[in-house]
Amino acid sequence: MTQYLSFCSQYIKTIKTFPSESVTVSKWSTQVKFAIAAEQLATDDQWLFLPPTSKKKITLLIHIEYNNQRLTDKELQIIMIQLDKKKEFWESIYFNNYNDITVERDIRIQLECQLWTQSRINDLLESERLEDCNVEQPSKINFIEELLVSVSFHSTNDLEKELDSFKSHLSEYMASLMISQLEFRFPLVFSKIAKKRVKEQENSFFVISQAIKGNSSLVLKFIRMIHVDQTSLSAFQILSSSEFPANLQII
Repeated sequence: MTQYLSFCSQYIKTIKTFPSESVTVSKWSTQVKFAIAAEQLATDDQWLFLPPTSKKKITLLIHIEYNNQRLTDKELQIIMIQLDKKKEFWESIYFNNYNDITVERDIRIQLECQLWTQSRINDLLESERLEDCNVEQPSKINFIEELLVSVSFHSTNDLEKELDSFKSHLSEYMASLMISQLEFRFPLVFSKIAKKRVKEQENSFFVISQAIKGNSSLVLKFIRMIHVDQTSLSAFQILSSSEFPANLQII
């Protein structure tokens, strides 16, 4: 039984020759925490992942070290200013975000989903109950509680001289994480198009389910269709259309 999913570490390297020579390397790792511990969370494609229930938020923690030292208050505030300027990214995927710094000197971004309200989640849970009414099965709906991103920078310069490289690494990794992992694995949480399809089509799902079954038991099947449809992913949209507006500027 596991409550966590870890992604493979990723490395980013920057070499600068102007105005002075420098090399900056960063190592990134990310771990996802779920509300429900279960077998085969990473491989069982029957799982459906949603934001937390009720008033809870997804907590994105970014733990940063630079040349084996934690960032100073001044350095953290510089990053916070940049994050506060990029609220439109989170808004585009139906999140309100709240940024602060923890006592452990981690950057904390709390994400409150505006699509998956408690009412919508209850509807899905009820659909699952009706779908499995004749079969004793545990729920296959799980909830993402926390994303922990850890990064270690090593540079031949101090951070003040490498802020542009630092920002570039952070932006590149978060965009990569979103496209290559979070959207693929959790589209109903992090895919703009998948969430838009849910919002636009959910009324039709209930009407069709009522017409066929006399209840909402088919709603979950329709939501699963959106979940597995890879045309909703940014990677697909970028490859298939040069006009797709890929807004992935988190910082």
